[in-house]
Amino acid sequence: MSRVILPSVVESMLDRGWSLLALKRGRKEPHFDLAPRAYLSASSCRDDLIDWYEKDPRMNVGVACAPSGLVVLDFDYRSLDPAVGERWMSALTPTFRV
Repeated sequence: MSRVILPSVVESMLDRGWSLLALKRGRKEPHFDLAPRAYLSASSCRDDLIDWYEKDPRMNVGVACAPSGLVVLDFDYRSLDPAVGERWMSALTPTFRV
């Protein structure tokens, strides 16, 4: 059986120890065929991700924030005054961008 090569962004997230979950193609919804328990199926195991990609190479990947020790700030620039958005962003140190 041939093994898939994980996308570099997935490798990078796994290297950080993040728990990832399978999402439907082009969606932000759990891929229940691969992750039957939704976010509870998240994994930081490379072999799990390889298995998921072998079954659906076009799936999306999400990050299970709490198990990964992450807090995510999501700014919607469309509803912010650009100057306010820039002040917020300049006060933060970005650690990872997708």
